[in-house]
Amino acid sequence: MSFQFTTENVLNDLSRVSVIDDSTTLAAPTGVTATGSGTGGTLAAATYYYKVTAVNAQGETVGSSEVNATTTGTTSSVSIAWTAVTGATSYKIYKGTTTGVYTAYFTDSASPFVDTGVAGTAGTIPTSNTAYVDNDPGVPSGDKALFIKRLNKFLASNTDVVYKRAANSSVNEVATITIPSGAQTAGVYRLALDVRTSGEYPIDFDRWAINKGKPFYIEVNMPAEASATAFVTDFVAGVKKGLIKNNGQAITDITVAASGANIVITAATDYLRFLSANVETYVTDPIFNETVYGVYATGSVTTPGVEGFGTSWYLTKNVRIPTQEATRFFGEDQDERPVIGTLYNQYIIKYSAQRNIGSLDYVGGLGVSHTDHVLWVPQTLASTFETSLTSAFGATKIVPIVG
Repeated sequence: MSFQFTTENVLNDLSRVSVIDDSTTLAAPTGVTATGSGTGGTLAAATYYYKVTAVNAQGETVGSSEVNATTTGTTSSVSIAWTAVTGATSYKIYKGTTTGVYTAYFTDSASPFVDTGVAGTAGTIPTSNTAYVDNDPGVPSGDKALFIKRLNKFLASNTDVVYKRAANSSVNEVATITIPSGAQTAGVYRLALDVRTSGEYPIDFDRWAINKGKPFYIEVNMPAEASATAFVTDFVAGVKKGLIKNNGQAITDITVAASGANIVITAATDYLRFLSANVETYVTDPIFNETVYGVYATGSVTTPGVEGFGTSWYLTKNVRIPTQEATRFFGEDQDERPVIGTLYNQYIIKYSAQRNIGSLDYVGGLGVSHTDHVLWVPQTLASTFETSLTSAFGATKIVPIVG
């Protein structure tokens, strides 16, 4: 049995993001020194070797660097000092008479410790560090969690995968029609466009027919023979006049420009696509012997259009951000308002967790919730955010997606 829902958030302040890891270990003591004295104890004349470990409620660190001190006489002592370790509740001072070999230890709550020759407790230095810090008692031992203030705490063990889709800027499609070289004869020519819109386009049935995916034509009378370059200049001027309706309203879905012998047509938005773009003129149909329009110069898409993803416009239009919380009186959650000109990467944390859902449980089964948490993070902060993701969940759980 599973339940699914989606939350959406925009993050503009990654200082609110932290990684909780209750397996963070204490550091082994540093700054260890050993100083011998001819008084204060019952140590015989010899060289003594020491290492110090830090201890807390969870365990013990590995040993410090080895230090040694040489004593003389039979009333000697050795003072061992070290730098305090944050989080340690006590320390163990391991002792031996041969370098690298420690047969006993002493326990002390703080530096320094004085070895007076009293017998210690038999024991060996740990080979692994078990003195971890419990940063969050709510996180199971050994687990990590990504904590995002105002949103949630995501345990690594419950995070199935994090999908990342990088933002990209929009690109408006461009089609180019090249007029044949040489003299162009006088006559009636027309720009013939077949334009479609992508599924992301905001529908507006009150606008020009091009938005509805219909073929579009603008006729231009070329009264005199001209070179290819002159033809393009005059033809483009005629097309621009045709983009103004009788009521004076300008059609702005496309722009048309002359570039030598090329007619360059640019879409006004990243949602328009040119299926075909040609210059046509009258020809004689060989079957019916009628005068009809035929292709004179064939165009092609020279710059494919690309829909913007993760732009402020995309978030406002498709994700309905800013939300009511960001626009109400005082706007308590202004960090949910996308910044114009900023690109936002999308991260989807797919999370699963066992739930105690009472009467909806069934015999022998577990109630598990599956939630998708959609986060929009500015690309300028994405590297910092991904470092936290990797630290909390591991690099293999971060999966890039394209398109």
